[in-house]
Amino acid sequence: MKTLKNSLIAFLLIFPFVMHAQEPIPAGVSVSGEGKIYVKPDIVHINIAIEHKGDYVKEIQKATQKDVDATLKFLKNAGIPEKNIQTQYIRLNEEYQYNQKTYTYSSSQGISVKIEDMSKYENIITGLMNSGVNRINNIYFESSEVEKYEAQARVKAIKDAKEKAKQYAEALGQSIGKAKSITDLSMPRIPVSYATMEFKQLNAADAVSQQSIAPGEIEVTANVIVNFNLME
Repeated sequence: MKTLKNSLIAFLLIFPFVMHAQEPIPAGVSVSGEGKIYVKPDIVHINIAIEHKGDYVKEIQKATQKDVDATLKFLKNAGIPEKNIQTQYIRLNEEYQYNQKTYTYSSSQGISVKIEDMSKYENIITGLMNSGVNRINNIYFESSEVEKYEAQARVKAIKDAKEKAKQYAEALGQSIGKAKSITDLSMPRIPVSYATMEFKQLNAADAVSQQSIAPGEIEVTANVIVNFNLME
C-alpha cells in the first residue's frame, strides 16, 4: 500500500509538467515591444511635516497646532486650492530617557501639498519654512496629461514589436501577417521621490538655495508581447 501511495504522489507531481510539455507552441512569431515617451512634468507633490519635541505634551501639541494653522493659512494665501492640501498623519509619541529616567514627547503632523504651477515651488518652500515646517518627507513629479503620453507609448510599443517581427521573418525569407494576440505587460508607473530633507539647521533662504529641484523629465513606458502570423 505504501509503495502504491508513493507512486501516486510521484505521478501527481510529474503530471503537470507532462501536460505543460504537450501544450502546442503558438504558431507564428511572438515578439516583445517597448515604447518610451519622455515628458516634462508640470505638477510637483510635496509631503511636508511639522514636528515639536519637549517635556510637556500640552506645550508641544500647542506649538505644533500653531505652526499647522500658520502653514495652512500661508498655502491658502499662496493660491493653493483646498483640494490640493491634505493631512497625511497626526502623531504623538512618548520616549523614555533611560539616563535621566524621564519621558520626552514629540508631536507631529504631516501634510501633502500639490502644486500645479511649478514656477511657484521655491517661493512656496520659503513660505512653508517661515510658517514652521521643519521637514520635507519627499517630493515627486507628474504630468497632468500622463494618460495622453501613455497612449503614445503604447503605439510606440506596438510599432517596435512589429518591426522586430518583420526582421525575424525576413531573416527566414518569410513575412509576417496580421497580429493574432496582444498582451500588455506594462506596470503602473511609480513616481520617483526625492530624499527626505530637514531644515533644522538652515534658515529659509539657505535651505531653498540648497534644495532647489531639477525636475528633468518623466519616463512613460509601455511594454507588450504581440503574436503575428508567419507567412511563406
